[in-house]
Amino acid sequence: MQQRTKYIIFAAVTILILTLLFYCAAGSGGSVNWKETYKEGEKAPYGLFILRQMMSDYAGENKVKDIEDTVFDDLPEGTEGDENYIFIGESPFYDTSDVNRLLEFVGNGNKAFIASKSIPTDLIDFLYIEECNYEFWQDYAHFSDTAVAMTFLHSALSDSGNFEIKYKNNLQTKSYQWNYIDRKYFCPENAGAVFVPMGEANFQYVNFMKAHYKRGTFYFHTNPMAFTNLQLLKERPLEYAGLTFSHLHRGNTYWDTYSRTTELFGRRRNFKISGDKQALPDEGPLDYILSQRSLAWAWYLLLGMTLLYLLFRAKRRQRVIPVLEPNTNTSLEFVSTVGYLYYQQKNHRQLALEKMKFFKTYLRDRYGMTSKNLTAERLSKISEVPFEEVKNIFDKFNIIERSDFAYEEHLIKFHLALENFYKKCK
Repeated sequence: MQQRTKYIIFAAVTILILTLLFYCAAGSGGSVNWKETYKEGEKAPYGLFILRQMMSDYAGENKVKDIEDTVFDDLPEGTEGDENYIFIGESPFYDTSDVNRLLEFVGNGNKAFIASKSIPTDLIDFLYIEECNYEFWQDYAHFSDTAVAMTFLHSALSDSGNFEIKYKNNLQTKSYQWNYIDRKYFCPENAGAVFVPMGEANFQYVNFMKAHYKRGTFYFHTNPMAFTNLQLLKERPLEYAGLTFSHLHRGNTYWDTYSRTTELFGRRRNFKISGDKQALPDEGPLDYILSQRSLAWAWYLLLGMTLLYLLFRAKRRQRVIPVLEPNTNTSLEFVSTVGYLYYQQKNHRQLALEKMKFFKTYLRDRYGMTSKNLTAERLSKISEVPFEEVKNIFDKFNIIERSDFAYEEHLIKFHLALENFYKKCK
């Protein structure tokens, strides 16, 4: 009886502690999401709802179109001279084909505006030519402060004064890490320099620059925080955003909503980029759960009930489970057996179909390509295998697939084409 009383007292104390935790969680910021999401449709403090509406008004009769798939797929080819590309977020994720399409877009005379805390090296290596004492490009530098004064360096805008941008969290002003571009990458003595400073933070740190590329221009801003909802509710930051985007064309604008993510094996996953490294983002499902009052209560209640269950049910109540031998992987044996059966039955067509299935699985695992976006041209670019050799695979397979019967020589030629691809692909 005395032991039972101890359990009851312990359970009561645990429930009391959990109640205090619930109270603290419920009173720490409510349902306002203070994360830096940079989502164009979000009205939270660090979303981009106001900027997106402002850009729609600025475009006038032209359109603001979302890039919902990769830059390679959604940014049009051959557009000439009066269109824009915009990315605002922690950092963009581009693969090689995305970088090439973006360079082609700007090279045709269009403009790209990228406001992020870092730039992928795959892009900056095309623009920066080590012209200033052969300095190698590194990531942005940074300093810490609760607020910064942003100014323009261009002669037409330099008299517009300074624009104060503050960082707040839970309505409290806090210190923040402001990124900037080291001045060693600018060559004032070189009239043909690629990088040109356009704006500063605190009158000394370059946070806005342009980079010439062929007939177009890239604009880079190191403080995407300046364009979020919380800032644009004030008159001066709103004016700053308007002057910043006045550098763009009046044509169609392509707003990149996809490059905050990358698609791997059919699933979209968020990534941050620091230099040339990829990492999972700071914000995950648990961050969202804890930011919502009702979900936070449910989460802590689940943890409390789990703890109580472990305390009172820790004693083993079943027999020891015998150790089982691990399952052996017989996949290769199975494939070999099935292939041998098809070959013995002279069913060359079916064997070719199975080999094509394995080929598509290989492309999905290695390059993230699905049947939906699989073309000979794109596969050739990604794998670096000559186009004619890749096209040869699809041509031979189409001949076999469209016929009711395949000869052994057709199967052999198709097999050799696949083996050639596996040896040469990067």
